[in-house]
Amino acid sequence: EDKAGKSRLIREEDHDRSDDDESQDRIDMSVNTEARDREKRREAFLASQVAIK
Repeated sequence: EDKAGKSRLIREEDHDRSDDDESQDRIDMSVNTEARDREKRREAFLASQVAIK
């Protein structure tokens, strides 16, 4: 049991590190998505303003 428990802990630590790397990528992607969404809304707003005039 002790050997299995130790190896499981090591595997979980390795997995935690890879999760941290992935979460960094996810955070970067969500920021980019928000920036793109904001830019699209801004363009749509400006286009609608031009159409009214």
